[in-house]
Amino acid sequence: MIVGQLEQELQVTGERYWQYQRLSGWQLTDPKPCTQVPLHYEYAYGGSWQQGEEIGVCQENPVGLGYVNVGHLKSSSLVPAPRIMSPKHPVLELGKVYKPESFGPLAPGWQPRLKYAGTFDLPWEKTRWPDLPADFKFDFYNSAHPDLIYPEFMMGNETIKLFHLSSISPLIFTLPDFILGLLVRWEDGQIAPLPMMLDTIHIDVPEMKVYLVWRGIFPLGKPIRVLEVRMKVPDSVVAK
Repeated sequence: MIVGQLEQELQVTGERYWQYQRLSGWQLTDPKPCTQVPLHYEYAYGGSWQQGEEIGVCQENPVGLGYVNVGHLKSSSLVPAPRIMSPKHPVLELGKVYKPESFGPLAPGWQPRLKYAGTFDLPWEKTRWPDLPADFKFDFYNSAHPDLIYPEFMMGNETIKLFHLSSISPLIFTLPDFILGLLVRWEDGQIAPLPMMLDTIHIDVPEMKVYLVWRGIFPLGKPIRVLEVRMKVPDSVVAK
């Protein structure tokens, strides 16, 4: 996948397992043939395990595969292995920690998003509630996989190339180059234009749809009478 200056590549396989062998220990089976693999975190590295009252959870992806306590496994166990991985860091060893890989968004309770949420403790409840914690960071609102966070604001005219993600490959298109802005009218009569920046691209490949989100920031220090969103559409789009 290529989005402007950002590139990301994934490797996928059919179903495969770790199986214990007396002389060589835990070994991967050959992957079963398949025609497609959903790029869901359920097929990436992660997961959880429980042995009695002891519990282990992969904080980066609690719904995945391969996160186990090897010491608790029986030699007769057949351990499902991740089917989505980075080609630079393929998942081969049972018990080794890997970074979950996917193109999907991260849930709010998963790392590394969760570390930006701040400290919701008793002092926060007594001194700041319902406001956010003092150590809250707005990075929490970024749900993209860490490898898919764009290095800067996007311009809205980037070319996107998707390889092997649909029956059409490569799937190539360019974003529409819309320009959005805010016009703020305060109750005291002041007027100010404020920019809006494209900060989220969501691509739904099966539906062949692209969702774009622009974000604008405006001050809350005094009452606002009217808040207008305005958009400039390129002539090339109007002509179509």
